Amino acid sequence: MKRSKKDARVPPDTYRVIKISGEALCEFLHECMKDHEEAFYEISDTTSIVTHFNVDWATGSMIMIARNEYGDEERLQFPDEMDSQRLLAKLPDTVGSMYTSKRRYRDMTLEEIIRAQQ
Repeated sequence: MKRSKKDARVPPDTYRVIKISGEALCEFLHECMKDHEEAFYEISDTTSIVTHFNVDWATGSMIMIARNEYGDEERLQFPDEMDSQRLLAKLPDTVGSMYTSKRRYRDMTLEEIIRAQQ
């Protein structure tokens, strides 16, 4: 007889272990951020944006970037001039914790992003 998830428990004297690779951790973080986009980006409709996510494993930093779904050229991809890895290395933190009521994001133009990457 199979137990339902509601009744499932870790057996006595047993440890349930999950180990994931860096790639799986990145995937987990990305999916977690996607699940909370409305709150983190303070938007009401997540279907109106395209997002980009990158991690610097050496520093433990990550960057999340959102923009309107379509730009002037009605394309979904981010501009070639945007290098999220360089931006991740150069841009100071915008928030100390994603779980504070005073989360801070930073609205930036493409020109400001390009300057921040230098």
